Amino acid sequence: MDLALVIDKLAPGADYRRADDLATLTETWVDARPVPSEAAINEAWAEIEAAQALIDARKIWPTVADFYAEFTPTEKYLIQSSTIPAIVVARGDLAMWRGDVWSDNADVLAGLDAMVKAKILTAARRAEILAK
Repeated sequence: MDLALVIDKLAPGADYRRADDLATLTETWVDARPVPSEAAINEAWAEIEAAQALIDARKIWPTVADFYAEFTPTEKYLIQSSTIPAIVVARGDLAMWRGDVWSDNADVLAGLDAMVKAKILTAARRAEILAK
């Protein structure tokens, strides 16, 4: 979540300028309404920091080929030869995927979870693939 969204949450429709810290935010507040409380601003910053931590933990592969390169030849064979519906769906999703692949994408996680359930991957191997 970016600062603009947080400020809008605190004061919907407020006219504000972007700020990098609490002092700048309170000094540059140009809306006629009262400045949000320090507690509200601190809570908003905590949300921003939590969101940033998730983004920082995300591993991004530029292409599906880069993501698929994470798997060993044996794992690739097991993925390609699997008839388990969840694996077939994951394979199809990857075949049609466009753009970068994110480690926290729900479809990516569901596919990896299906691979663990099918014993194509161990939980430790799943974690290794997702590790940044």
